[in-house]
Amino acid sequence: IEKIFTLGTINQISAAPNQWKSWLTMYFAYKIAKGELVFNKFSTKRMGVLIVNEEDPIRTPKLRSTLLSKGEIEDIPIYFYNEKGFQLTKEKVNFLIEKMKKLKIGLIILDSLSVIHQANENSASEMNEVFKMIKRFLKEGFTVIFTNHLRKKPIIKGQVDNGQEQTRGSTVINAVPAGHITCEPFEVGNDKF
Repeated sequence: IEKIFTLGTINQISAAPNQWKSWLTMYFAYKIAKGELVFNKFSTKRMGVLIVNEEDPIRTPKLRSTLLSKGEIEDIPIYFYNEKGFQLTKEKVNFLIEKMKKLKIGLIILDSLSVIHQANENSASEMNEVFKMIKRFLKEGFTVIFTNHLRKKPIIKGQVDNGQEQTRGSTVINAVPAGHITCEPFEVGNDKF
C-alpha cells in the first residue's frame, strides 16, 4: 500500500483488543486483491492475499468479507486459513509457503501474533526466533502484515504512551517491522471514529 506498507517487508498493525485491527486487515486484503485505492487515496499492487486467523471463528472473517463486498459475489484472490492451530514452526511455514506459491499469493496476514507462537513475548531472544520464521516468507518474495495487541498499562504511570510504544512484549516486536500503524478510537460529538 503506497506510503503505508512496502512490498517484501514485515509490517504491523497494533491496537487494544476489539479496536478494529482485524477489520482493517480485511479491508486492506480486499483492496489489495482488487488492486483498488486504500482510503480512496493510496494505490495498491494487486495480488492474492492469505489471511491466517487463529483468533476468530471462520464465520467472522467471511462475514467481514461479505460486508466489504456489499454482499456481491466476487471472484477475488483472498484465501482464509482459520482455526487450523497454525503455529510459526518450520513445517507449518513451509506448508504455507508452498500453498502461497501454488495459488500465486503475494501477501500473508497473520492475525494475531500472540496466538501463532509459543515463545515468551517479553524475551528478545525468543521473539527473535519467532521473527526468523516470519522472515522466511520474505525470503520467498512475500509481504507480511501481522496484528498485535497493546499493553494494558503505560510504561510510566499516569502518562499516555505513543501508540507504537504501547505494543506488548519485547522491543524486537517493534524493531523488525518496516511499517507500523496503530488503531486508536476517538470521538467527535456523539460519533466514534
